[in-house]
Amino acid sequence: MLTDGGDDGGIDALHIGDVQDGEFDVTLFQGKYSKSLDGTSGYPANAIGRIIETIRVIFDPRKKIQARNTLTVALTEIRSLIVDGNFPKVHIVLCNNGGRWESNGDARIREAALPNDRVVFTHFNHRALVELMRRQQPVDATLRTVGKSILEEFDFRRVFIGRVQVGEIGKLFETNGDKLLERNIRRYLGLKDNRVNSAIYKTLEDPKQRSNFYFFNNGITAICTKFTHNALQGGDHTIRVENLQIVNGGQTSKTIQKRIQDDPTGDYQASSVLLRLYELASRDDDLVNNITYATNSQNPVDLTDLRSNDPIQDRLALGLKELGFEYKRKRDDIATGGDTITSSVAAEAIMAVWRRKPNAAKFRRSRLFGDLYQEIFREDLLPAHVLLSVLVFRLVENERKRGSLQARFVPYASHFLAMVVGDVLLRSKDVTRDSVDHENLPAIREYFDKNRQKLYKSAVRKVTAALKVLGVTEETALPRVAAQFRRGDLLEPLEKELEKRVDRQPRTSSRARKASRPSSRRQ
Repeated sequence: MLTDGGDDGGIDALHIGDVQDGEFDVTLFQGKYSKSLDGTSGYPANAIGRIIETIRVIFDPRKKIQARNTLTVALTEIRSLIVDGNFPKVHIVLCNNGGRWESNGDARIREAALPNDRVVFTHFNHRALVELMRRQQPVDATLRTVGKSILEEFDFRRVFIGRVQVGEIGKLFETNGDKLLERNIRRYLGLKDNRVNSAIYKTLEDPKQRSNFYFFNNGITAICTKFTHNALQGGDHTIRVENLQIVNGGQTSKTIQKRIQDDPTGDYQASSVLLRLYELASRDDDLVNNITYATNSQNPVDLTDLRSNDPIQDRLALGLKELGFEYKRKRDDIATGGDTITSSVAAEAIMAVWRRKPNAAKFRRSRLFGDLYQEIFREDLLPAHVLLSVLVFRLVENERKRGSLQARFVPYASHFLAMVVGDVLLRSKDVTRDSVDHENLPAIREYFDKNRQKLYKSAVRKVTAALKVLGVTEETALPRVAAQFRRGDLLEPLEKELEKRVDRQPRTSSRARKASRPSSRRQ
């Protein structure tokens, strides 16, 4: 949610995550722009002080807040979750077009004495943005192994297994960066709040434990289209690799890079890591995907990426392309324009509109590509269903942002409103969900485009009536209003509202039309 403007408390945007095991993530973004374009200006320390004070107010329900309407909505939801007994985990992302904050900024953070296990500060600048947006490029590299190695050939594929010094991995990433991880299913998870990465870092940090690094780590799995080496050499090989990609061990590699950056003069000669290098043909995509599935188990995987190559995702991408839309299935895919649909937005919209479970769509986002995946992306799901769901969800979100209707519950009710708009739309066209396909989609979209405001207003009226049944009125406290949309008891009164006549002109039957015509016979 964008919150930039007056009375924003130094917060330009924020995101509230799902509740899991009594905890939820809140990510706050603050941006600063420097007129100096040389990229050397550090992040201003006084801005850090301001957002620290804002944090103290936001996460204490006893303190009053004065903020713009969009920010008030988000803060009300945060406080409602806290009052319900959930604990926030706060990520503060400070963005600028220069360098990280200076030591005085670190001093302000230390003086604030915020709990380190609950509040994390991260710096993000233009260089990080360029790296994030950079398209996949092939990586050709040279690797040097130590000691003896194993080379096997079978099923027209080759496998090389050996040891590589951690310094070699650090150089590899300093040269090529995250281009090495394009086929990896997750980005670097950092050190804080990540037990595995912290342990890797501490082992390399401890001179007494560095030599044991090989035994403590599961190693690195990489793929390539071709590698060459001197097969007559007994050990200490130099390997030339084409189209190198790390599919498992990205966390290990990035943590090694981080440790060497922090202490470049350290002695890492005795520290090595296992390397498994697979030479696979470009047509072996299925095998690559299976290797990725099988080998990623050290850190939690983002299931959105893990599901990106499922057959149903391929089918939806092809079908939506025929309908004039581009379907983005991976987190690294950057959505551009109204004709682009991301899989994460699609899953949320389908769950709310097509599967009619709006509370699950909003408050179980992290499970949409997990245990809820089969329910959302069933075999009966068609590209037409996805498109209608997304268009309806976009309508509701756009109206919410515009503030076209002043009902107090609207900022918290997007998923419920989307479900109702979808229901009213289909009932208005006298079609069932099972009958919607690419053939009748154009007529449904035409009706939707012509009656957008009417559909939205009808949904707001129906939700208002359903809330009144539950005792929620204009005088009800906002935390209770927000909490109402986390529960399923709103669905029953909504069903009764939907059973009432759809807001439209009643259609006359053919028999009635004939009876109403003037007779051509002479009396």
